[in-house]
Formats: sequence, C-alpha cells, structure tokens
Amino acid sequence: MRNGKVHALLKKVLRNEDDLPFYAQPDQGGVYKCLLDTGLVQDYQLSVRVKILDPVFLEKFFEHLHHWEGCEDWEDKADKIEQIEAMKQQSKQSILDQIAQAQQQWQEAMATLKDPTIPKTKQMKIDLADTCAGLEGKTAQLQQDLTALGDEEEEDEVVQYQIYTLLPELYDNWPDLPFETRLKFVGALTRKVVVSHPAPVWLKMEIHWKFPDWGVDVAHIRRRAYKAVWTEEETAIVREMYETADAASILEKLPVRTWEAIRQRGQHIGIFRKGCKQNTTEAYKDFDKVSIQDARYAEENGLTFKSKNPQWTLLCDFHSRSRPPPVIS
Repeated sequence: MRNGKVHALLKKVLRNEDDLPFYAQPDQGGVYKCLLDTGLVQDYQLSVRVKILDPVFLEKFFEHLHHWEGCEDWEDKADKIEQIEAMKQQSKQSILDQIAQAQQQWQEAMATLKDPTIPKTKQMKIDLADTCAGLEGKTAQLQQDLTALGDEEEEDEVVQYQIYTLLPELYDNWPDLPFETRLKFVGALTRKVVVSHPAPVWLKMEIHWKFPDWGVDVAHIRRRAYKAVWTEEETAIVREMYETADAASILEKLPVRTWEAIRQRGQHIGIFRKGCKQNTTEAYKDFDKVSIQDARYAEENGLTFKSKNPQWTLLCDFHSRSRPPPVIS
C-alpha cells in the first residue's frame, strides 16, 4: 500500500522521471519503491531506503524555512483562513442538523408503523416502511459526508499559515510532532520530489517547491558501490576483450563498470590480462573505483567524488554554468 504504516515523509509526493509514484514499504526499515508494470509482470524500477532520502530532503526543507518570511499578503490570508475554518464548521453543523432531523423523522415513522392503535391500510404500511428505509439511506449518506469532511485535506494556505506560526520552534519540536502532521506540512510546501538513477553510484533528487521563489533544488547523492548482477552481454565483452584489448576500449564498452569490477569478473571466468601495453593513458588507474558513466555525470554537474555528503545544485544551473572536472579519489 502506498500510504502504509511506514513513517516515510515523501510517500505522497515522490515520483520517478515518468511521474510514476513511489510506494513506501516496511522492508529493510522502510523503502521507497517505484513499481514498473509491463503488462505481463510487475517489478520495481528503483528502490531507495527511506533513511537515505528523508534526511536529505529535510536538510533543504529546514534551510528554506529558516529564511522564510511568510507571504506578503499574510494578513489577508489570515482573514481568508478564518473564513475557510468558519465555513467548514458551518458545513459540519449543517450535516449534523440534517442527521438529527432524519433520525427524528425515522423515529416518528417507525412509531406510527408499530402503533397498533393507529388503523393502517396495507398501502399505508408499505409507504411507512419505504419512508423508514429512505431515511436510513439518507442518514448513512450524511454520515459518510461528515466523515469525508473530517478527512478532507486542509488547503495549502491553511497549513502554510500553521507552519509559519510554529517557527522557529518548529525545528526543535519537529521530531515530537505527530507523523501525520509532519506529512501534512511537507505536502503543503512541496509540489513533488523526483528521484532518478542517472549513473551507477549517483542518485538525483529534484525537489519542486510550491513557492516559485524557492526554485527547484537538486541533490546529487552518492551511493555505495554498484553491485548489479553481471549480464550475459557484459560477461561476453569481458571474455572477448579483457585479455588483450586496450583498457580504454574495454571501459567504453562497459561504461557502468569500474576497472576493478572488470578485473574481478575476468578472474571469475578465468580470463587474465597479458601485459600492460594495451592501457591508453593508463585508463584503468583513473577508473579503478569509478565507472566512466559516473565520472561523466560528475563532470556534467560539477560534482566531486571526494565528498560523501549530498551535493546541491539548482535545476536552472545544469546547463548555464561552466564546471570544473570531477576530482576522482
């Protein structure tokens, strides 16, 4: 279930690049999973642990809140919020009044139907029974409307005002807030969070805020070593090229694999290098722990391999600034 019991703050706003939702599931302490349905089989396109994404999101969430000064028309919004709350209470009271009236009418009709001192024709009995059944249906529908009104999500403006009134204590009290309240606060300020896996050891998380002046923040998160199972095609390339081909050529053919991973795969299938002459610019040294795809992604986005912390950029920065080459450690 998408809204399961996992305390995952992003489960209502998390999407992949194709706008498909992620579902929060309890395995491994909480995991976001994006379901891929091919029509024949269902599988997960990407899964990321909750404890990886949520803290990174909160880092930028609190950073924006720290500098947030509310809205220019805050006083007008406060009046509007009071009007919204008043209208909601009026709707609730109206439904309660209608329920009470329907119940009173039911009791009167039922009393008449059961009273032996009141003469009744067969048709009168049928009409009274139909009236009672109709009032029961009406009462059930009104009860549903009342429940829906209570479950109805508050407008963003209302929640945003609630958030603003809690600052700056919100930072210290955040862990103590009920989870549903934290979830509501995230939804009121976040339009969507898009997660993708552009390179073997890199995750990209785009945070699209509901305030245009907050922009779109992008976190580049370095993952642990790439451990995907080797495909038959990849193994065939190692079998064909590893013994004598130029190292740079092999790396180009296997852009998601490090040279160390290629070496280990060669050993596993009994293939070994014959000398080191076929190593253009000693490519295997530069890519011993970093794949070509990872290095290119880092270069395109001005990232460094020296830091294990999330590295932030703005979405509009990607193609508008020159970037230094990645530092490979």
